[in-house]
Amino acid sequence: LFCTDTHNRKPLGAIGKYFTDVYGLTNEAASAVASVFGWMNLFARGSGGWASDISNSRFGLKGRIWTHAVFLVLEGLFVIV
Repeated sequence: LFCTDTHNRKPLGAIGKYFTDVYGLTNEAASAVASVFGWMNLFARGSGGWASDISNSRFGLKGRIWTHAVFLVLEGLFVIV
């Protein structure tokens, strides 16, 4: 599905292995942390598409572009936090 290749390709996955090697997490904890990236994509795609469709119906293409820009900035902030 959405970016699941980073954590589901092998039993632990590339990003899960990174969390175990760098941060010393257990396999279970590393897999849980890695799954956050897939869940974030599901939320971001669904809510971003919904908001984009609404702004497009009200403000046209300019509204859609502004919505995408706002969501991109918010996603970046959430990744940092």
